[in-house]
Amino acid sequence: MLVTVPGYAQASTCNAQPSPYINQALTRASLFLEQEKPQQALRVLSTTSEKAADASHHLLEFHLGVQLAQHDQPQQALIHFRHASQLCDSHAGSWQNLGRLAFETGHFDEAATALEQAFRLSGEQRSDLRYFQALARYKQQHWQDSLTLSLELLSRFPAQRKLDWIELAAAAADAADRRPQVIDTLFPLVPAMGGSPRFRRSLASLLVQEQRFSEAMIQLKDLDHMGVIDPSELRILADICRMEELPLDAAGYYHRLAAQEHSAELTEKEAESWIAGFQPQRARMVLEREVAHWDTPRLWLLTGQLRFDDGELEPALTAFRRVLTHTPDHRYALTMTGYILFLQDKLDAALPWLDKAADDRPGNQAGALRDYIKELLEYRQRHQQLTAAPAQSQVRPSTPPSPDNKAGTGNGDGHQRHQAHQPLPHGAEDATSMQ
Repeated sequence: MLVTVPGYAQASTCNAQPSPYINQALTRASLFLEQEKPQQALRVLSTTSEKAADASHHLLEFHLGVQLAQHDQPQQALIHFRHASQLCDSHAGSWQNLGRLAFETGHFDEAATALEQAFRLSGEQRSDLRYFQALARYKQQHWQDSLTLSLELLSRFPAQRKLDWIELAAAAADAADRRPQVIDTLFPLVPAMGGSPRFRRSLASLLVQEQRFSEAMIQLKDLDHMGVIDPSELRILADICRMEELPLDAAGYYHRLAAQEHSAELTEKEAESWIAGFQPQRARMVLEREVAHWDTPRLWLLTGQLRFDDGELEPALTAFRRVLTHTPDHRYALTMTGYILFLQDKLDAALPWLDKAADDRPGNQAGALRDYIKELLEYRQRHQQLTAAPAQSQVRPSTPPSPDNKAGTGNGDGHQRHQAHQPLPHGAEDATSMQ
């Protein structure tokens, strides 16, 4: 809203010539400026404006406002630009300077109104005035108005399109929850403006917000190819590749991020991506290097599984016990601890871990293995008691179950030959408690 300056007459001076007194002052001020004496020019204009009072002229107020602005007196300058625009509502320069200065001083509503008037008086050809009007509405948090003006700029001035317009349209669309409208506007501009990182970044941000991840991935990869992707964008790209089932791409991006940002989260994501991409050795390299440093249950769980898959039972047992140090009731770690002790023929030691992991769910692995071990121990006890009995009177226990729900390869005496396991998925039994 424009502020009316009290005490000033509102009679229009648009078609009136300045009085001789005012005209003389304008001439003297112009000469002082030519002589590079801005202080004298300002003094002449100020004195004349004070004396003219209600009989002032819009040209005097306009030039005084310009000089005050150049002398870092924006609030005083605003008063005179307002007065000039009231004295002549068709003087484009007054509205333009009023709009610019109101914007710079945070009077965004007044700025938008003044810039709208200046744009109209310019024959609607000054795209810069429209842009700052849109930006003023954005600063007011009038998101929809800002978006409408931004889209008008893009469609009305195709030869003048600027990246500032793109970024403003994207920001306003995000705030107004009108992202699809801007996405549809920007995609046809990719051939002409896609070489700009700022354009790609704006489009990628909108696509991510709309959860159009495969399309966002293309924009982010283009940023990466340009060599201008920043760490936050690289992390988003890595996460998207992971969601889009491109685990090796994701692992590579996480690896690059880890060189810049050392964290347990990135270590976990990189390792899991290598595992998902059937590169367990790469995953294990990452884990063995970082697991002791970060000492998190999820990293120890992954490490334990990979050690187990490589047939390293004692190191795997150590890792699973580290999981249980952090989360004593983690069912998968309890089950694997009991299973490894079973494979090492430490049956009595295995039972407490399996007891704790067992429940009444159908197909519970820990409970099935626990019951098998009990059966095996009973069989061995009977075997010792009945050593003189005929062999056919002895009933051997069934093949033991394994925690991966596969039949074991037991040889009947409790020494089960080790089988390689698939890499532990993030959703393995009770593994969700690690996330």
